[in-house]
Amino acid sequence: MKVYSKLIIVALSTLLALTSCEIDESPTSVKDEYGDIVGYIHNYSNSQTISNAIVTLSPTEGSTISAFNGSFRLSDIREGKYSIL
Repeated sequence: MKVYSKLIIVALSTLLALTSCEIDESPTSVKDEYGDIVGYIHNYSNSQTISNAIVTLSPTEGSTISAFNGSFRLSDIREGKYSIL
């Protein structure tokens, strides 16, 4: 009888422990968000596009060169505040 009592107590304790546990589905870490920065480089005084201009982000995340029509794209940039130089 003692063996059955101990077995029942262990089984009930295990059942109680399992049913009182809760799965935490909240995110444990924030994933970084990435995006692209696109635009055109043009002359302020005559609005003509500027090709082969070096476009750089500050703080440094990368740089690129504008295309023949003045367009540029910086890809996979982490979310944040930047200045374009």
